[in-house]
Formats: sequence, structure tokens, C-alpha cells
Amino acid sequence: MPNKTQNIIFYILVFVTLGLAVMVFNLQRNYSELKAVYENQPSIIVFDWSEIVNMPDKEKQAIYFNESRQLLNELTSKNAVVLDSRYINAAPKDLTIGLSTIQHRYENKK
Repeated sequence: MPNKTQNIIFYILVFVTLGLAVMVFNLQRNYSELKAVYENQPSIIVFDWSEIVNMPDKEKQAIYFNESRQLLNELTSKNAVVLDSRYINAAPKDLTIGLSTIQHRYENKK
């Protein structure tokens, strides 16, 4: 009698273990698919031109415009979507490129 009970418990444990293994395998596959979709999404960046356009020093303005164009080319070549902030009223500040970012980028190149 105990032998039959032990066999039943053994088979139940085997089926539970196999079920858990299948479940973990499916979860891992779903995670991999979601990760691939997330990594292939383009970044969306808002570019704020207002401070550069309103600069009183035209020489610095030309330098920063040139640097901005280079940055735009780099971003678009890396599959980023760059939006002009003049057409977006509610853009989050942490996604906005402004004069301080361009100045910092330009000064770090020297």
C-alpha cells in the first residue's frame, strides 16, 4: 500500500515539475519577445530651438546652429525621432534638448 501511495506522489511531483518548467520556458520566451520589441522602438526627442534663435550673439548662434544640425544628423542616423518643440506645447523637460545641452556638447569637444 505505501508503495502505491509513493508512486502516486512521485508522479504528481513529476507532473508539477514539468508544468512549472513549461511555464518558466513560456515566461522567458514572452520576456525575450517583449524585450526585443522595446529595444527596437525609436527614441523620441524634442529639440528646443527657442534659446538658440533668440541669442543676441550671432556668431555664437551660428556655432550652436551648426552643432545642433550635427546632433540632429547623429540622432536621426541612430533611428531617433526628433521633434521640434515649437510645435509641441507640453513636452517633458527631461526629453528636451536646449541651449545648455548644445553649449555643454560644444564645450566638451574643445
